[in-house]
Amino acid sequence: MAILLQVRELYRIPKSSREFEAAFNRFYDDAKHERAANGLHGTELEEFLDFLDEVLQLEGLNPGLFRKALHSLWSTCNKRGMLPKPYIVSEGLSRTGDVPMASGGYANVWMGELTRNSGPMRVCIKTMKVPTKDGSEKIEKTWREEVSVWMRLKHPNVVQCLGATANPPQIIVEWMPEGEVMECVQKNSKADRLHFVLGLTEGLHYLHSRGVIHGDLKPQNVLVNARGDACISDFGLAIVTRGKGTTGYEDPVARGRSSLWAAPEILTDARVSKEADMFSYGLVAVGIFKGGSPWGQVTTAQVMTKIILGERPVQAEGANAYGLTTELWISLTKCWHAKPEDRITISEILEYLRSV
Repeated sequence: MAILLQVRELYRIPKSSREFEAAFNRFYDDAKHERAANGLHGTELEEFLDFLDEVLQLEGLNPGLFRKALHSLWSTCNKRGMLPKPYIVSEGLSRTGDVPMASGGYANVWMGELTRNSGPMRVCIKTMKVPTKDGSEKIEKTWREEVSVWMRLKHPNVVQCLGATANPPQIIVEWMPEGEVMECVQKNSKADRLHFVLGLTEGLHYLHSRGVIHGDLKPQNVLVNARGDACISDFGLAIVTRGKGTTGYEDPVARGRSSLWAAPEILTDARVSKEADMFSYGLVAVGIFKGGSPWGQVTTAQVMTKIILGERPVQAEGANAYGLTTELWISLTKCWHAKPEDRITISEILEYLRSV
């Protein structure tokens, strides 16, 4: 097919060159490329996905090119029902214990061990709950979407995905020994909360610069590694944008996201965007400084009502001692404008935090 001829022509160009970048941009921006990719099957589809995966692993790949390659791979994987072969772990994986560490609506989370050439490593295994009757196709689609967006994200403040298994559908990620960020601040009053918030900010900045909308930012999805760094996890509701813009995307499962941390447009119109991520980011950051819900002791229904009606959290007493200065508080409140386009960007907040 013509699309594979184009790919093979790209293979001949040194991938570190400006010529390759220009050629890949022309390839991606051609409206015919996505339609052609959706018509690939078998080995031709494998070849196309392997090519995109190789592009994503290039050293020094600029964020714009990464975004385009990731969007193409994510979109093709989900429409064609296939992942690149290197993503699948076929051996060396085992669970530790007979009981999962945690259990949610869609998955159980296990401690495990993954053995590679460098030796065994402790890992976390997210095992999707596959219904015995109906719904297995939907679960497999969710699994495939999460793996295809997460596998090649590489940043110190993003939990690393190490691979997946197809039967059963599982996602293998690096072990986070310190657990959820909120647990860390609640059990250790001396924890560096500003450092946690900086890590969250660095991680979200990386994601947004690569066209990834997380879609479900909440304290349970911010984990702490052995170095004490906060890392963003769980990409089951993530979206990869096609363009640079931050226009909202309609999402049929948006209303299933965490209501305590969601933007008003997600609660009412089911529209996800980078701006919606920013609304959630502001709530999570304040929650980290406060050591609990930014809303205080209220029910989920009450929080949803407050968000929709335009009420916002108030500055927590004593949070200044943990690093939530008046200047930072003012910046975080800019995450909560009712109009998404009026919200502060993650780049603006990161610039301030790096200067502190």
